[in-house]
Amino acid sequence: MAAQPQMEAFKATVLPADGCTQPGQARVALRTARPGGSVLYVADRNALHKVELQYPDAPKRYIPSDAAAFPEVATASLSGPIDGHRYRKGREIHEVVVQCGALAKGLVECGDGGPEEFRLGSVDSGGCGRVSRMCGDDVAASWTVLPPDTDGPLDAIGGGGAAMLLNPHHEGGSVVTSKARRTVTLYDEDRVVSTINTLHSPHAAAYIIPTSDNPLIAVAEGQQVSVWDVARASAPVTRQLVSAATLRAVVADSKGAVLAGGDERTVYSLNPRTWRVEGAWSGALKYGIGTIIPSVTRSETVFAAAYSDAELAGGTCAKVTVKVSRMNSKARCQGDARWVGLTRAATADDVFALTAAGSLYVFRNLFANDDAAAQGDPSAVAATILT
Repeated sequence: MAAQPQMEAFKATVLPADGCTQPGQARVALRTARPGGSVLYVADRNALHKVELQYPDAPKRYIPSDAAAFPEVATASLSGPIDGHRYRKGREIHEVVVQCGALAKGLVECGDGGPEEFRLGSVDSGGCGRVSRMCGDDVAASWTVLPPDTDGPLDAIGGGGAAMLLNPHHEGGSVVTSKARRTVTLYDEDRVVSTINTLHSPHAAAYIIPTSDNPLIAVAEGQQVSVWDVARASAPVTRQLVSAATLRAVVADSKGAVLAGGDERTVYSLNPRTWRVEGAWSGALKYGIGTIIPSVTRSETVFAAAYSDAELAGGTCAKVTVKVSRMNSKARCQGDARWVGLTRAATADDVFALTAAGSLYVFRNLFANDDAAAQGDPSAVAATILT
């Protein structure tokens, strides 16, 4: 019988302390993940950099209660800034996204041995963004996305907070949310296709069922999750009141279930057939949830990170589950500063987490575990940490 994969954890310093000042945003994106090393893009305030990360093949077994105690066994090489992805001083990058083209037409999958083509996107606090088609480290093409209510330069638009998505099927397709404008704007390269006006400020958005040529978009706005058809954005497919507090994260798992969470500290799971809440993981964190990462290997298993704190924890959103205290869960760790970005590999439970202190944590095989985890016991998820 083949040995089961075990979790591995590494840490490296990639940015100066407090390289990011605003909490709860996705300021790191993964380009390539391979055994022994990875390539990522990280935002240092208003500039975007490439990071080449190397870590050991055979780490020692180590089980700390605090991720801040991880020894720095990984090394990082920082380069950049990336052309076109530098914004005016005081306008921090709020999100970095990478689309490696397993689904994107005309793009080659990152790391498949051929020319490494992918899309790289970033957006600042005012909803102004840049998308580049990359061929390796070279920019093959680039375009700017601006909010529909202005034609001004990047440094002439107000702030408020924003997020970006890249359409997995359409090379020029992107989505930018703006909390200040209460809008979700769809683009074809630099052209505005349509604008969705939300009832409340949108804190996050996610594509649902990405195998469809016209995927749906889920938006976390206020205490609600609204679902929109990309082809018909005049009215939502549905709008569901999910939480008693502000939702700050929304994501879809591999089966199309929508996961949302926020200040109530609960991760909710919505059935994509009925759009009703069918599962919840309550009391996931001590403070509000800023990021949710579903497992690609274990159904109903998720990983949550705090919006303004350094806590990460794992659990389940099953319909019927025994509630496990977050303090008793082994799937819990604390970084050396609040999290400012998390990203995951597309086909594996490898998670990369960036802190405001400039540390990058790598968790490989995050949900690899024993039989208890396979039976849905959240206290067993990620019980063994190797560094």
